[in-house]
Amino acid sequence: MTEVFKKLYCCFYQHVCAKNGEAYAKRMDARIRFGRKLNLDHPVSLADKIIWLELNKQSSLKVDCTDKYLVRDYLKIKEMRQYLIPLCADPWFSEADISFDGLPNQFVMKATHGCKMNHICLDMANTKREELFSLAKTWLCSNYVGAYFEPHYRKIKRGVICENLIASPDEIVDYKIHCINGNPEFILTCCDRSTELKLGLYDLNWRKIDGLTSGTLTAEVNKPENLDEMIRASKRLSEDFDFVRVDLYETKGRIYFGELTFTPASGVLPYFTDEFLKEQGEKLVISSLVS
Repeated sequence: MTEVFKKLYCCFYQHVCAKNGEAYAKRMDARIRFGRKLNLDHPVSLADKIIWLELNKQSSLKVDCTDKYLVRDYLKIKEMRQYLIPLCADPWFSEADISFDGLPNQFVMKATHGCKMNHICLDMANTKREELFSLAKTWLCSNYVGAYFEPHYRKIKRGVICENLIASPDEIVDYKIHCINGNPEFILTCCDRSTELKLGLYDLNWRKIDGLTSGTLTAEVNKPENLDEMIRASKRLSEDFDFVRVDLYETKGRIYFGELTFTPASGVLPYFTDEFLKEQGEKLVISSLVS
C-alpha cells in the first residue's frame, strides 16, 4: 500500500468499526488485505482465536510486553536479562530527548510503539545526523498504522530506542517461536530480509514441516546451536499468555531476544495454510470460550 492509500484505508476501517463494530471490521479487513475468512463467533483456527483474544481478552501486561522498551522489564522479572540486546542510549520520548552523542558507529534505531519502524545504521560516521533526527522525530509524532487494526498498540507510549547491532542484516535469522497456552509449538524462520524475505517452518526437533502457503519464498536454515535453550526461554516467556510469538536471534553462540508478538500479521497469519491454522487452533484452549 502507498502511504496515501494506507491513510485512506485506515479512515475507512475506523468508519466501519464505528458503524458495525470491531469484530465486523476485522473480518472485513482479513478478507480485503489477506483473502482470509475469519470465524469470530465460534473461533476454530489459530487466526480466529488470536483475533478473538485481541478483541475480548486484553491486559496491561500484554500492552507492556508489546512495548519494545518496557518488555525489557518483563525479561528481568523472568530472570532472563542475559538475552537482552544492550541499549546504547537512553530512550527518547520527545524531540528534546533525541541525541546521537556517544552512539557507536553501528546500531539499530527502533520505535517502541510499532512494527516496521526501525533503521539499521551501519556507518554513523558517514550518516547525516539530520536525516536520523528527522526519522526519529517522525516516529515520535506518529501512531503506528497497525494500531488501527491491533488495539493493544494504541496504549503504548511513543518512544525510540537504540540497540547495539549484534550481526550483519544479511547474516541474522529470526527464530519466531509460536507458543500456545505456554507451550512452544512450532518455529517460523525469517532470513534474507535485505533482499527478498524467505521463510522456513520447523517443529521443535528441527524437522521441516508443511504449513506455508504456496508461492511463499523459502530457505533451508541450519538448526540453531542453542535450540533447546531457545525453547526453554520461549516457554518461560510465554507462560503468562494464551498465545504469543517469541522472537529470538542467535549469533556467535549467544541467544538474543527480539520481541514478543501477540498478533502476527494483524493476527491473520496469511503465510500459513488454512489446514495448518486449523490444526494449531485446536491446541489453543481459551477458558472464556470453554462451555
